[in-house]
Amino acid sequence: MFEKVLFLLASFWLPLFVRKKDYNLVVLRFDSEIFMFNTKVFFKYLLENSDLNVKYIINDDNLREKLIKQYGNHFITQKTIKDIIYITKAGSWITDGGFPLKTPFGHKNRVLINLWHGMPIKYIGIKGYKGLSKIRIWLQLKMYSKHYNAFCVTSKLFSPIIKESFLIPEDKIKILGQPRNDLLFIENDKELILNSLYANLPEYKKIMLYAPTYRNSSYGNAKLEPTKFFPFDDFNLEKLEVFLEKEKFIIFIRAHHLDNIHFKETDRIRFLNSDKIIEISEILNIFDMLISDYSGMIFDYLLLDKPLLLLPYDLDIYNQEVGMYWNYNDVSPAPKIDNMMVFMNKIIKLLNDSNYFKSERQQLKNDTYTVNNETKKIFYFLKEEIKKEKEI
Repeated sequence: MFEKVLFLLASFWLPLFVRKKDYNLVVLRFDSEIFMFNTKVFFKYLLENSDLNVKYIINDDNLREKLIKQYGNHFITQKTIKDIIYITKAGSWITDGGFPLKTPFGHKNRVLINLWHGMPIKYIGIKGYKGLSKIRIWLQLKMYSKHYNAFCVTSKLFSPIIKESFLIPEDKIKILGQPRNDLLFIENDKELILNSLYANLPEYKKIMLYAPTYRNSSYGNAKLEPTKFFPFDDFNLEKLEVFLEKEKFIIFIRAHHLDNIHFKETDRIRFLNSDKIIEISEILNIFDMLISDYSGMIFDYLLLDKPLLLLPYDLDIYNQEVGMYWNYNDVSPAPKIDNMMVFMNKIIKLLNDSNYFKSERQQLKNDTYTVNNETKKIFYFLKEEIKKEKEI
């Protein structure tokens, strides 16, 4: 406990005294414990396409050692004074969450870019809090947000959302995209991937990803019941299995590790959680359909021009407890289902009729994505910002 407090104090105060920046050094971070999301994609791009000294913060000792073996000596911690000073000296910080060090000091002449980790449907940032918690988050955001060179979005549609949610100055919100979306256009071998994850899959014609929003997040003040899977009053697992067998479909459920699923895997309903693959974006393009509810993954999946099916069974309570930036009907170009028979019929309809909801999906995609080659654009932006800071 004493060490943790010491490192927090060092992280806060040391940047006040360590002023000189190393503009060849770039430090990336998600939440210091996980290697994923946009910073992972951007990290790998920098290693392959730049001569910058790239470091990624991972505090988990076992994971850090594993990543060092895979990528080389590019991983540091927030758990030593030496590394904290090292992070402080970095000329660039790239994050898709909070700052690498929680400090308001030492950001002059540093390039600070927030990639975030997906365009939102639900409230995020200060919008996700109420009462005293909202005041605390407001104070933190006021302390940090003014230092950004860029907060990346995929279209101008999200600019007012980010401005309001994170108190980001409007001129710092940049339409540069999300690096992980570039993964959607990398060709994947569906059969090879699935065979590496499962030893005994049955024959299949189509596969679907079922990825509902995690409802019991500690983020904000929301109080929701745990996620209900296949939330139909007439749900019958055996009937669903018979249907999937007849049509040669498989549904892969992507649940949060704290979700409690009240049934076991079947031959054609399989779990695809983080113990099998940490970053679902890496294989999102192998699925023929996405089944979800309020997840921002809906926006990403639009880029594939594949069908969506939505199960917003608790829409009213979700809107009340969590809140959304949109009228849900405006960002849900898909059938919305509350009955198992209709669920099965709509799966057939969506997979057999390529025009079903196609125009609605296309319209929303045009509104929410106005950028491509996203990783490369952010890299060019980073280089230009480093050049400017060097000249000051």
